[in-house]
Amino acid sequence: MLVCEKCKGPETWKPARAHHCRECGFCVFKMDHHCPWINNCVGHRNLKYFVQFCSYTGVAAIYLSLLMCISFYQLLSCAKPKLHMNKPWYPYVFVMCILAFVEGLLFAFFTYELIQE
Repeated sequence: MLVCEKCKGPETWKPARAHHCRECGFCVFKMDHHCPWINNCVGHRNLKYFVQFCSYTGVAAIYLSLLMCISFYQLLSCAKPKLHMNKPWYPYVFVMCILAFVEGLLFAFFTYELIQE
């Protein structure tokens, strides 16, 4: 019988393929890593949900980038450009479209890399 020396209590049982997490303070069976996004350890019990979370976040990020491309195109190719460009909110919308597009691409790339590991 394996005993974890780091967990609280002298007789704490530790499964054969478990690792002790420093952030959580307990042993996790088939631990992959401690994820700061979900503030929990990714292990045997919640690996499926973590992959689903990363997949849905990636799909949402791609969708955000697509919507920002469409919005950016509509801002540049409107029927009356002088009418829209003179509005006080136009520069903010223009910059926010670009920033949201870049953010969507970065989130999509990051979640793709997490799923590939």
